[in-house]
Amino acid sequence: MQRLCDVHLEVFEKQLEKQRFDVASTSPISILLEEHKMLHQIVKKLTVLAGKVQSI
Repeated sequence: MQRLCDVHLEVFEKQLEKQRFDVASTSPISILLEEHKMLHQIVKKLTVLAGKVQSI
């Protein structure tokens, strides 16, 4: 079941990535979007590290 959820998430993620918003860089929405990108990158790095720790 988890794999199915991952597949759905991947499909939705690709669709959402295609949607871009034109907002002023000083807008709170723009700031939240940038913070989200940064957090997403951190989560990816932590996921890699967690995989390395589990394989030890």
